[in-house]
Parts: sequence; C-alpha cells; structure tokens
Amino acid sequence: MGTDRPLESSPCFPLVTGPAAPLRMLATGRRAASRGPMSVRSTPPAGTPLLIACLLLVLLAFAGCAQGVGGAASVTRTPSVGGTADVSGTWYGQGTTGAQGGPSRPIVTFLDLTQNGSQLSGTGENCDVINSGYGQFPFDVTGTINGSVGAITWTPADPSLVVRDIVVQVSGGQLTLSYNGSIGLYGSTLQRGAHSSYLALCHTTFP
Repeated sequence: MGTDRPLESSPCFPLVTGPAAPLRMLATGRRAASRGPMSVRSTPPAGTPLLIACLLLVLLAFAGCAQGVGGAASVTRTPSVGGTADVSGTWYGQGTTGAQGGPSRPIVTFLDLTQNGSQLSGTGENCDVINSGYGQFPFDVTGTINGSVGAITWTPADPSLVVRDIVVQVSGGQLTLSYNGSIGLYGSTLQRGAHSSYLALCHTTFP
C-alpha cells in the first residue's frame, strides 16, 4: 500500500482524495465491524452545520448567477426623462411660412408663455406681410410639453385660421417651432427676448 498524500480540503468541502482514501474508509469499516454492531448517533458529526451552511451559500450563489444570465435579455429599462423644460416667458424669432407647394416668405413670431407643469398657455403675435405692407396678427396659445418636446395650438380671432399641432422643441436655449399641415408650412427658431425686440426684428424684416 502506498503512503497517504496530504488531503486538500476546505472548510466547506472536506475532501477525501488520493489512492489510499477508499482503503482507509474500508479499513475503518472493518475495525468498526470487529467491535460489534455500530451504535447510531443522535448528534450529527462535528462540522455538519458548517457543511450545510456552505452548501446553501453555494446554491444561492448559483441561483443568482443563473437568474442574471437567463434574465439579462429580458431586462427593460425605462428611458429617463430629465424633467420638463421651462419655456415660460417671452420668445421671439424669425422663420418662414407659405402654402403647400408654393413659395415661402419670411415671418417673425413672438410668444408670451405661461407654464404649469406640462401645460402651456399664453399669447402670441405673427408679423407677416399683408397687401403691400405688413402687420401683427395676435393669437392665443395652448399646448403641452414633456421633457424638451411639445405641441401647441394657435387660435386667432378668426377660428378658421386655427393652427394645431405645431411641434415645439427646446435645445440650447432656443425654441424651435415647426408645422407641416393642410393649411401650409411654417418653421422658426425663437430666442428669449422682450416684445420690443420682436417689433425691432419685424421692422427690419419688412422695411
């Protein structure tokens, strides 16, 4: 018989290894049989609670790894919206407008907006050509905004000229408006400023 090798073990998994291990177990059984019937212990061998605890930890760790691998593809992340942009205040700027399929012309827009959460309201004006000159055309504003994108409606005194679903986008401190509908095309970029700045831009656009 060969000489027993040192056993490699851990606190959780005491191993019986080496060529002498089966022989040692068999010899132990023979010695016990020569002493007579073995008595049944009611107390578990020392180290059993530690072994059970370690096995439970390994099983829990394995279950966590399996869940992470199997569930990785099914994780849904809700895109994060970093708050709603504050567009309250006065805005003005120049853009273009025109009928569908027709030539475009310049237009100057002014907005005075009030914001309550995602709800928008206020008033506005468009400086546009009329006959051989130009004029200011007032309207009321209603709409909503979520994050940095919204939609507004312009309601002038003449209800037949209501413009709905004007897209609003906030970026870099500017307000971009765009519309493409049955009554025509419109697009402009507004910056914060007073009504007097709007009037000055209107006069320079239509001298």
